[in-house]
Amino acid sequence: MALSLTPRHFVTKMKENVKRVDDRIDDYIKDSNENNIHDIRTATRRLDASYISLPKKTRRKTKIRKYVTTSIQLFKVNSQVRDCEKLQKYSSEPIYTKLIGSLNRKRKTKLASARKIALSLSDLAVLRVRENEIPANQLEKRFNKVVLGLRQRVQLDLPIVVTNSNKIEDLHELRKTCKKLCYLLELVSHQMYKTY
Repeated sequence: MALSLTPRHFVTKMKENVKRVDDRIDDYIKDSNENNIHDIRTATRRLDASYISLPKKTRRKTKIRKYVTTSIQLFKVNSQVRDCEKLQKYSSEPIYTKLIGSLNRKRKTKLASARKIALSLSDLAVLRVRENEIPANQLEKRFNKVVLGLRQRVQLDLPIVVTNSNKIEDLHELRKTCKKLCYLLELVSHQMYKTY
């Protein structure tokens, strides 16, 4: 079953996702705490879902690509900051004192790097996509292609992790795929609710 996505609705959702990133960037620059790291990561995932749904010609526009690429770079560095924070919480034994010191130094270095990326992102012009720049048939075709690809990955990976609980890497990849699919489906959620 193909999902329908109109350029008008898509542009509205894209604007919401860009504004969400823009707002979270301001909060993150003021205070790069654990909550703001989480919020910028989820905002970036939503923006990426919008971006990968765009037809190729629109996706390749320099300003759009630069904004999204920079936000994804921030996402990746913040993942490392978050991982250091989580590992520090698990290392309360005295034997881990050196490890905690090392993790803390790595976290500070990564956080400084992430803050630089956040500042560069805030300096970029706010991303704008116009309805007349997106051909309806290409948008729908691209969106359905991406959804189908993610659905197929879920169908392939799910039996692996269900039958073998030791497949931690596969489980992690399945979680990431499901999150991508979830954020993509948010773009058409208005129509799905009308259907059911």
